[in-house]
Amino acid sequence: MNNEPDRRTLVYKSESVFSKAFVEALRNKHVVVTRIETGSTSQGVPDLYIQGYGGDLWIELKNKKSKVDRRFFKIDWRPGQQAWHSVYYKEHWYKKMVFTIMADLSGFEMVPMSRIYVDNLVASENVEHFDMLGELTDRVVSILKGQSGGC
Repeated sequence: MNNEPDRRTLVYKSESVFSKAFVEALRNKHVVVTRIETGSTSQGVPDLYIQGYGGDLWIELKNKKSKVDRRFFKIDWRPGQQAWHSVYYKEHWYKKMVFTIMADLSGFEMVPMSRIYVDNLVASENVEHFDMLGELTDRVVSILKGQSGGC
């Protein structure tokens, strides 16, 4: 199955479709992926917890972003999401990162959740851009490997 979206149409019809493609691509790289469904019991918990190659990450998925201008875009984080990400990062001595990954017609953006983004506005220079899903999953694997100390 081809995980790459058709560039002539909406990249993914929903976050669920994006999630399935991303999870499948990660599992093909021998990464353990757990989809988190908390409902209203725990506000702000990211969508995915992934483990592999000696490391682990939390990832929040978004299927779109709103471009504000050339320098900024707005992410539709729900109440509590940025706070959860920030607390997790601080509680792990600034070593364990949470990422928000967005998909849209221009490809994929990965936002490190190492700070609170005021008004949900993210500067373009604060993200990594990937054209293809394979490039994104390769980057996630490299982050996991980096956490293991190169083992």
